[in-house]
Amino acid sequence: MDGGERERMLAGWRAHLVGREAAPATVEKYVREARHLLDFLGEKNLGLDRESVLAYKADLVSRRAPAGANSAIAAVNGFVTWLGRPELRLRRLRVQPLPRAATREVTREEYRRLTARASRLDRDALVAQTICATGIRVSELGFLTVEALRVGSMVVENKGRARRVWLPGRLCRRLRSYALRAGVRSGPVFVTRSGRPLDRTRVWRALKGLAKQVGVDPTKVFPHALRHLFATTFQRRHGDLEALACVLGHARVETTRIYLAEDERERRRQVEALGLT
Repeated sequence: MDGGERERMLAGWRAHLVGREAAPATVEKYVREARHLLDFLGEKNLGLDRESVLAYKADLVSRRAPAGANSAIAAVNGFVTWLGRPELRLRRLRVQPLPRAATREVTREEYRRLTARASRLDRDALVAQTICATGIRVSELGFLTVEALRVGSMVVENKGRARRVWLPGRLCRRLRSYALRAGVRSGPVFVTRSGRPLDRTRVWRALKGLAKQVGVDPTKVFPHALRHLFATTFQRRHGDLEALACVLGHARVETTRIYLAEDERERRRQVEALGLT
């Protein structure tokens, strides 16, 4: 396959994803993973067959963590199915969930340290507070716009579904002040100096840097940890799993139940520790 043919194939794959209304970040990721597959085949002088995609899977496993490999496999499976070769789909890796001790969640006290500077309109502290106060995914941060701040809520489109995310009043006021000071008059609130929305990598880097500055273990601080703190806090306060699933954007309550499984195990441990039997 020459370079021109490969680019035409990738352009077709991109058009297919856009036509299915995949999120922009998903389109870029899936096209990127398809390109990695084609680059691998070209470098190894391999054709697109079962043996070659299995070789690519082995290469993925050797270079990426299980979760990252599974993410790439999902993209590859979509690509080969689009090509009319569903028999080349790969099995995902089985990933054993980490125990609570290994995940080491962010505590409320650590969260307060991370967001202490939000009142001073520190961008990174506000990013952390926005994710944790709303429960949004890091990929959904771009839906937080100046226009959304005016109405106190934002409409998030993700995985083919749309939901309304309510913004706490205090957070709204701070973000309006931040946008005004940063000169952001419309569109996404959090942008780079060139005006582009903060991407996942920049957010991760910002949160790690913030954690170091305020004395919180950086290995504990990442977007999903803040989203999880929102989920556990919401469930403990309201005890409404269906409402939580709606707020988080989960299609099924079962997903939310699994999401909180570690928290449920902690409740069992606490009850057992009472020593009342």
